[in-house]
Amino acid sequence: MRVLLSLLRKELAEMVREKRLPAFALIYTALSGVITYFVIADARRNDAAPPNAVAIALPLFFLNVLGLVLLAGTFVLDAVGRERDAGMLGVLLTTPASNSSVLAAKAAAALFAYLVAAILGLASAAILGLALGNVVPQAVLLGFAGPLLVLYVFLLGTGLLLSVTASSARLAIALGMGVYLPLFLMGATPLFASLLAAAPAVDRVVQYTPFAAANKGVNSILSGAAVPWAEYAVTLGLGLGCLALAFVVFARQEGAKA
Repeated sequence: MRVLLSLLRKELAEMVREKRLPAFALIYTALSGVITYFVIADARRNDAAPPNAVAIALPLFFLNVLGLVLLAGTFVLDAVGRERDAGMLGVLLTTPASNSSVLAAKAAAALFAYLVAAILGLASAAILGLALGNVVPQAVLLGFAGPLLVLYVFLLGTGLLLSVTASSARLAIALGMGVYLPLFLMGATPLFASLLAAAPAVDRVVQYTPFAAANKGVNSILSGAAVPWAEYAVTLGLGLGCLALAFVVFARQEGAKA
C-alpha cells in the first residue's frame, strides 16, 4: 500500500507539473462558463415561460460527456506509453514497485481526474441552480454518480488496455479517439438517428454501446424513466474486462523483459 501511495503521488505530481490537469481544468471551466452564460441569458429572455429542467441540464451533460473523452485522451490513453516512449518505464520497474501497483496508480490517478471533472461540473451546475432552480445540480450530481461514471469505467478500461498494447503513446491516443468518437456520434448525438431508425436490429445493438447507455441514463434522470440497468451492465462489463486484461498483458509484457 505504501508503494502504491508513493506511485499515486508521483502520478498526481506529474499531472500538475506537466500542466495537463490545469490545462484540462481551464478548458473545461471556460466551456462550461460559456454554456452557463448562454443558458441563463436565454432563460432571462424567455422569462414568461419557466425554464425546462431538461433544456437546462442537457447542454451540461453533453459537455461532460465530451469532457470524459478529453480526460481519457489526456490521462488514460498515454498513461503507460508516455513513460515507455521516454525510456522511464523500465527504470520505474526496477524499484520495489510491482507491475500491478504501477498500473493501479495510473488508474487511480485517472479516477482522481474524473473527480476533478465532477467538482468542476457541479460548480457550473450550482451556478445554474442558483439562477434557475435547484434541480440542475441535483441532476448533474446524479449524472456523475451514475451514467457518466459507468461511461468513464469503459473509457478507463479500454484506454489503459490500448496504452499497454500500443507501441507508442501517440498510436494509443489515435486508436482510442478512432474508437471513441464514432461511438460518441452514434450513441450521444442525433446524427445517425434517422439512419438507425430504418434498421431496428442495428438500433437495438447501438443502444447497448457505452455512449448510448450513458445518454439513456442521463435521459432517465431528467425524465424519470426507468434506469437502463442492462445497458449499464454491458458498459461496465466491457470496461472492467478491458481493465483486467490490461493488468494481465502489462504483467506479461514487463515480466518477459525482466
